[in-house]
Amino acid sequence: MAKPKPTKRIFLINRDFQLRYIRAAVLVGLCSTVLTMFLILYPLFYLKVLRFPNFLPAPFLIACAVAALLNFFMIAFLGIRLSHRIAGPVFAMVRYLRVLQNGQYSERMRIRESDELKYLARHLGDLGDILHAKTTTDLTHLNEIITIVGNSQEALTKEDRIRVLTTCEKLKTELSARIAHTEPEKSGI
Repeated sequence: MAKPKPTKRIFLINRDFQLRYIRAAVLVGLCSTVLTMFLILYPLFYLKVLRFPNFLPAPFLIACAVAALLNFFMIAFLGIRLSHRIAGPVFAMVRYLRVLQNGQYSERMRIRESDELKYLARHLGDLGDILHAKTTTDLTHLNEIITIVGNSQEALTKEDRIRVLTTCEKLKTELSARIAHTEPEKSGI
């Protein structure tokens, strides 16, 4: 039995999006570290526990630098991990919207169990189901028209003509309603 090929996990799915938020998180972490250092050192200088000629001992400075580096790497690592849970579903949703644009309404969108934005993904999947159901209804109406017209050997009777016209009007009304609801807005969004 062949072993399954291990998949390479890509954490930077949408690089610009993820790095923008990671930079913001690292900046907040850096500001937090500087503020903490200030709040620790200011009282020590104010109370003259530490003095400027002796400033800070080298081990203390090294410990501060190591803590700042650990803080930076920890925030960057956690930022990548957490942004991956958002960027992955956004990527999947964009891919699914492209599938819907191509008219493949029966496709399903898949996201991981640990991903965020499940609510939005579920509703986007429902949109695909609704589009599939409406398309199926339209095909049923068209098949009915084709059957009526195909079964008539000669000119349509008045009853058949009424059935064809009624079915065509239903289809026209449904399609017109969809077009009316999907007209692009001029809001610039």
